[in-house]
Amino acid sequence: MLLLTKGPDCQEFLVDDDDNKRDFGHIILKLEYMWTCTSFVLGNGQVMFLIIYACLSLLGLFQSPIFYSMQLLDIINRFPSLTNVIKAITVNKNQLLMTAMLELILIWIYCVLLFTFFFDHYFNDDIQYNANEKGDTVCRSLFHCYMSTLNFGLRAGGGIGDFLPSNSYFNDSKAVYYLRAANDLSFFLIIIVMFFNIIFGIIIDTFASLRDEKAQMDDDMRNICFICSIDRQSIDKDSEEGFVHHIKKEHNLWQYVFFIIHLNTKDDTDYNGTESFVADKLVQEDISWFPFNKAICLEKEKYLISDK
Repeated sequence: MLLLTKGPDCQEFLVDDDDNKRDFGHIILKLEYMWTCTSFVLGNGQVMFLIIYACLSLLGLFQSPIFYSMQLLDIINRFPSLTNVIKAITVNKNQLLMTAMLELILIWIYCVLLFTFFFDHYFNDDIQYNANEKGDTVCRSLFHCYMSTLNFGLRAGGGIGDFLPSNSYFNDSKAVYYLRAANDLSFFLIIIVMFFNIIFGIIIDTFASLRDEKAQMDDDMRNICFICSIDRQSIDKDSEEGFVHHIKKEHNLWQYVFFIIHLNTKDDTDYNGTESFVADKLVQEDISWFPFNKAICLEKEKYLISDK
């Protein structure tokens, strides 16, 4: 419980504060600690990418040079716009997987109906059965029929009806003709039109939202001060130096970072009043010491010394 709530750095596990040694007291706790650390490292996308990249390099070196071609996908990691394309799929992966699973279930239902009533229609003339015979059935079992429906039905623009041979209205039974027409039409409308558009719509909407979010973030970084949250227009209108001077001289982000590093490396007994105040706020994870909506360039008249 301590490992889950307080983490491995809590005082109960520390044996020597100077050497930072830990004693978990039981091998199971130690294994859990190691598993948690390993899961955290492997959960990082960049680490996983480097591991996969290294595995592809080893496979290309010892197994086959074909694996080197997969390393060209490194271009995704180098361009943020391509990263958003991948995120458009991974962000809503659960929704996409559930939709795809429902689609596969519906295709299975269609496959059972086709296998029951139209298994003899699953014949492909392009298959070279042997040197003398051309053409073969692609529905020898229910699973074989299901794989053929997935393979030919999803790739055909009009669904499975584009692959199966057409029925004759006069030679075949009227019931068979109408059943086949209803099957082909409903397969096209439900599987090809509706579900494909749902999946594509999820991906496109996610990509558009990621693009808008990135554009808003870039606009925020360019036009709003990170420290005081005042926008560029207000500072350019009401100050003499302008927004660029403000973020470089008055509210420089890195100066705040260096000040925090200075507080972390300085002995707390040497703090002055301001440093003690900010250090306490940092311990409390309180950022109220930041000058929100305040800037000297906008309030200079308060600090001007009158000549009189």
